[in-house]
Amino acid sequence: MPDISIIIPSSRNKDLISCLKSIYQQSFKNFEVIVICDKTLEIPEYDNLKILQVSELNPAYRRNLGVKYAQGEILAFIDDDAIAETDWLENAWKYLDKNKEICAIGGPDPINLDAPFLEKVSNVLLENKYLGSGVLSHSGYTKIKILKSASALSLCNLFVRKEVFNKIGGFNEGIGYGGEDTEFMYLLMKKLNCKIVYNPYIKVYHKKRKFGLPYLKQRLKFRINNGKMIFVYPGMYLKNAKFVLFLFAVTSFLILSIINPIVFSAGIISYFIITFLISLKYIIKDPRFIILPFAFFIQHSVYYAGIIIGLSNVFQYKKLRKIRRHF
Repeated sequence: MPDISIIIPSSRNKDLISCLKSIYQQSFKNFEVIVICDKTLEIPEYDNLKILQVSELNPAYRRNLGVKYAQGEILAFIDDDAIAETDWLENAWKYLDKNKEICAIGGPDPINLDAPFLEKVSNVLLENKYLGSGVLSHSGYTKIKILKSASALSLCNLFVRKEVFNKIGGFNEGIGYGGEDTEFMYLLMKKLNCKIVYNPYIKVYHKKRKFGLPYLKQRLKFRINNGKMIFVYPGMYLKNAKFVLFLFAVTSFLILSIINPIVFSAGIISYFIITFLISLKYIIKDPRFIILPFAFFIQHSVYYAGIIIGLSNVFQYKKLRKIRRHF
């Protein structure tokens, strides 16, 4: 019987091969791997590897399906475009085995050092302490920390005890792509009073989408879901100080700019001065990062637009509330 079941929803054959290679080089050996895919994949044969082929693309559905076939007491979730450190499983298992009160644990998901430049730009946009995503796993934080925020970990690097996973009922398939991980951890904290930990020694290297249209489309989709989810779980986002501050600050700025156009000019100039100063440490290392202030501006514009689009679904309030899970 395996101690850990590794769940991988996949659609990228080349990336999956690299991911599996890193998994089967782990120092911890008592595991199984369950891959859920929508097409036949040409991958090497491995022991304790199950392939589940389904047409459904919903990642929450795929992960839930994988768990149904899992035999391990610990569930490990990783994306097919992530590469695990050789002690990834060992460090997670030791920590969870020693700390029985911890329900879930995750860690950092940095990019590879040899990543393309535009991927590095996306990574800076996500990791920056002041202007980034606010997701701890993207930040490179170097200390073990018990979490208070449901959005602190990433689903490409998450371990959960199977017992509590089943108590929650798995990932919410009604949310779709983007937000199902946050809702899951929110319920772990609020409904089961679970302790969730960030551990910097549980590391995977995870590809980010290169800055440009694919990256921005993904970010827009995530923020639209954030806006919708405010109607489903108000406390999940409205108690997030950074989220509320961002929404309030941009809305106030736009209203004041309409009243007095000078506010718009002063605000934009101040914004680019601040983002340039924050970007300076990256520019010193690589002058190409001079694009960062503009990249931050585009990302923040997309973030705000996505949230507003999501909030515009207010007339679907009753339909959205059906997504909410009750205990």
